[in-house]
Amino acid sequence: MLNSEQIQARDRILQAAKKEFAERGYDGARMSSIARRAEVDQALIHYYFENKEQLYVRVLHLILGVDREPEFREEAAFEALTPSQRMYTVLYFLVHTHLQEYDRDFNRIIAIELAQGHKHIREIVARYFIPRMERIESTINEGIRSGEFECENPMLFVFSLISFAINYGDRENWEGTPWFERIYGSGYRDRVLSFLVNHTFKALLPAGKGLVIPSIPEKEMEALKEIVEKTNSDRRGEIRA
Repeated sequence: MLNSEQIQARDRILQAAKKEFAERGYDGARMSSIARRAEVDQALIHYYFENKEQLYVRVLHLILGVDREPEFREEAAFEALTPSQRMYTVLYFLVHTHLQEYDRDFNRIIAIELAQGHKHIREIVARYFIPRMERIESTINEGIRSGEFECENPMLFVFSLISFAINYGDRENWEGTPWFERIYGSGYRDRVLSFLVNHTFKALLPAGKGLVIPSIPEKEMEALKEIVEKTNSDRRGEIRA
């Protein structure tokens, strides 16, 4: 277990590496430069991270919020929810984590990674994102069986949700355009959540049934908010184990 001083040093290394990779890419980044940015000896970087690739992968995990993100399937607080209620928690989580505060370094790192062949992103998608997408798909299928949902292709439905979040998060495409304020102005997350909730439940609504937006019990809602806050704090580097 790391003490507080070691945790702070490791966090400075991660934040310095994030800046370095955003500015220079993986190939151009230098461990010596990261050490200077973090104000640590270069040997300390190798103590926490074996090599540059391991450090880079850890930064990707950090900015994507994957390996430290609480797993919904392991949260007993959500086991009793109906498929409709669980679908609402998915949408809430998606909006309040993936559409969080804008991070230009994040976009630069991802853009460089994609331009250089997707090597590390592909591994992360296979290990982390596909299992999560499959759990959302499973929730939709459970809702179909219970009569709460109707959907021709749950897999493509999940893909469309994730694609929306990814594209909405790319602000640089809209900077300087008349639509920027309309898309990302004050309160945009609340507007996006309202849109996604209504759009999703209308799309999944069985024929002949009236639209009902599920409510989440207070206990489960508080647990959901705690998960969101922990996930966002981990990404910002505020909480370390």
